[in-house]
Amino acid sequence: MRPSFKKSEAGFFSIQFLFFISLISVTLMSYGYVFYAQKQKDNFRKVCYFDLVDIQKDLVLAEKKLFLLNAESTALRLRLNILYINLAAATAAQNYPVAAQISLEIQNTINLQKQLDELQKLIIQTADHSAKIKLMKLNTELIKLHQKEKQIWISFVQENRHYNLKMNPLFAVKPDSIGGLAPNYELAENYQRLQELRLDLQYRFKNHDDSQKWLTTQQSFQFSCRVSFIKKDQRWDLKINQDKLL
Repeated sequence: MRPSFKKSEAGFFSIQFLFFISLISVTLMSYGYVFYAQKQKDNFRKVCYFDLVDIQKDLVLAEKKLFLLNAESTALRLRLNILYINLAAATAAQNYPVAAQISLEIQNTINLQKQLDELQKLIIQTADHSAKIKLMKLNTELIKLHQKEKQIWISFVQENRHYNLKMNPLFAVKPDSIGGLAPNYELAENYQRLQELRLDLQYRFKNHDDSQKWLTTQQSFQFSCRVSFIKKDQRWDLKINQDKLL
């Protein structure tokens, strides 16, 4: 009887051991899924708080650089107006040598305006183009990162992922109401919306039911991040809005 008892006891402990191993496997796999989901969230947080913030900072710095040229623009406008008044006076007095000299100064001032106008437009075009290139690069990196992570878990996880990275923010400036050559520049009325950088994500995944019926795990979350700025007097502040993860 005793050998039979020992045999039963050994079988019992074997079953316990297998159950224990299965329990550990389930626990580790569950934590693995949680780790996978958390890593996806962390990746998008990083994009929001670092990549999008850096791009918005570059846009703001370009706007500051552009607005610093407004003083020169105003000075050239004022100089040109005075020269036109003086030209009218010299012409009325039939002082043609003085009128010719003033006409030359007018042309030189217009040439300076043209140079300034080219510089202003270069700042705008460079900032706008640079932001779009960086967003295209970021979008490519997000796709590559997702594919890399997906390959690690493809045997265990079915996933459904939709995200949208705003690829066409506008450099939200406009010429002032006077306009013309080398105008003063200011922010557009709806500059926060126009220049806003946005990343939206909907993510859902679960384990393969057919091969892993012993473990049912699924995760879903949404993520929305918007990076803009607000200008009050001489102060420029970045503004980050992040919706709660669900």
